[in-house]
Order: sequence, then structure tokens, then C-alpha cells
Amino acid sequence: MNTYSYHAEVNFDSGDSFLEVIRETVLTLKKNQPELNECSLADVGMARGIDGKINVTLYFEKV
Repeated sequence: MNTYSYHAEVNFDSGDSFLEVIRETVLTLKKNQPELNECSLADVGMARGIDGKINVTLYFEKV
């Protein structure tokens, strides 16, 4: 099974805006990375970054 991971730094104002940024990022990645068309989002990793940002790792798995 193939897995892919992508890292991003996210700014957000609230939990709702954070989720919206994640959704938009997934859609953009799937649009720009053809290999992700056969994958689903398997997991999301988060760690506190600097300046109020959150470091996010998106894990995709081929289904």
C-alpha cells in the first residue's frame, strides 16, 4: 500500500477556520498531485509551531 505525506504551516483564528484550511489544502493537493486521486486522507498530525502557527502533516493512503 502506498502512502504519501505532506507538511504545511497553518495560521488560523478558530477551530472552524483551521478545519476549512485543512479541507482546502487537501483539495488543492489532490488537484495538483495526480497520484493522490486514488488516495484518501488517512491521518492528520499536528504540532505547535512558532508565532501561533501549527505545523500540520497530512497522511494519504492509497485505497
